[in-house]
Amino acid sequence: SSCWTEGFQFEDCCTLDHGPGGNEECWDEVYTYDVCCGGAGQDPARAGCEAEYFQTFRRLAAEYYASELARPKLVELYPRLIGNINARIKLCAPAVLQAMLLEMEERAAIEPASWAAERLAGYALRLQGSLEKGWLAPGDVERWPLDRGAERVRAMVAAKARRAGNWRPPSVALVLSYCREDLSWMNTTFSRRELREVELVVVRKCPVALVRAAVPFRHHWRSVKVVDVEDLPFRADECSAYLGYLAQEYERLPESMVFVHADAPEHIGGLYRPNILDDALRALITGLRLPFAHLGGNRVTMRWNPVTMPPLWKGLFRSTLAPGPTEVKTYCCSHFVVSRDRVWQRPRSFYSDGLRFVTSPASYNYIPGLKGPIGKDVEGRLVCQNMMFVWHAIFGEPLDLPHRMFDPTLPLFLKVRNVRTAYLTLEA
Repeated sequence: SSCWTEGFQFEDCCTLDHGPGGNEECWDEVYTYDVCCGGAGQDPARAGCEAEYFQTFRRLAAEYYASELARPKLVELYPRLIGNINARIKLCAPAVLQAMLLEMEERAAIEPASWAAERLAGYALRLQGSLEKGWLAPGDVERWPLDRGAERVRAMVAAKARRAGNWRPPSVALVLSYCREDLSWMNTTFSRRELREVELVVVRKCPVALVRAAVPFRHHWRSVKVVDVEDLPFRADECSAYLGYLAQEYERLPESMVFVHADAPEHIGGLYRPNILDDALRALITGLRLPFAHLGGNRVTMRWNPVTMPPLWKGLFRSTLAPGPTEVKTYCCSHFVVSRDRVWQRPRSFYSDGLRFVTSPASYNYIPGLKGPIGKDVEGRLVCQNMMFVWHAIFGEPLDLPHRMFDPTLPLFLKVRNVRTAYLTLEA
């Protein structure tokens, strides 16, 4: 049986002292307890690429190349194939080669052109070796979308090489809404090599906050800039920070900006590398042009309140109409990448007027006949919470913003980070 290779023997996996299902560390979708210990089903080596596991992967990869939809199962499968590459290539070489191409595409947006070029050379050797050993048949190249995957990676490498010929480092800023929070999470979040290419902008909302002492490795950033934004008469948390920064720096904005809270890990998830925030910065400083992308993993699940949302929408956009309760879908919690070009699609006055609005009693005047805002709404900064529904619309995205994995405009590395499949069911 092909179940047993170095490190995996019958006594390691099947004996009763491991329990009724054997040693769980031995099993995956191909090699199961029933197949390897109970003799149920066909030996995976005989099924080869015709096994449902590999055929599912082939269909999902073909769908991705045709439509840009990176379904959760595809995101799950290709790293597993890479993780067990030496065993899997003997069972189904085209599946492993396809997984290599997907991994290259994922990383090519982040790494230098030389990295992907080296990986393409390694892929070519694997392909040639598989042909010589009989693991890959000539017909497999036609049945599997290997050529499409390789062409995508080659195009990414060529684009980076062209930019390198006339290279001008792009201007990139990490914009941080700050008020005396602990920033130690930045120690483990960012690669040191990228900090020297990124300006850190700390938007200080508390006048007494000592910014420079709070920023870890502050001498490693290209620069550390402090922008003060007055948060009066009503606090608006990151909303006043973001709008205030855009209004003040409108003429001096960098080409790309990444906006985050000072407690980013609570909203984006664990930020040990690799992570979506670090990878986004790395991609931007190597020349990726990204008009807009949310970075959070969670979708907005709070309901569109028909009482409080229309006044916010109309006040920001100077509109007489507002979307209905089911028209707007997006990500929580106001952590995103946006380009200067997208910001400049609106005049400076939009951001300065927006800042005045979200920090004023007018943004809370949503109940006819009520004089002044409701205390609990002010204390909970309800207006800024509701702004989660709005950021993507401000910067030119459709009201119904698709999940990143289904967004055809985003690179693969953003599709596969912070995936939360539970929200697909909630929004269905």
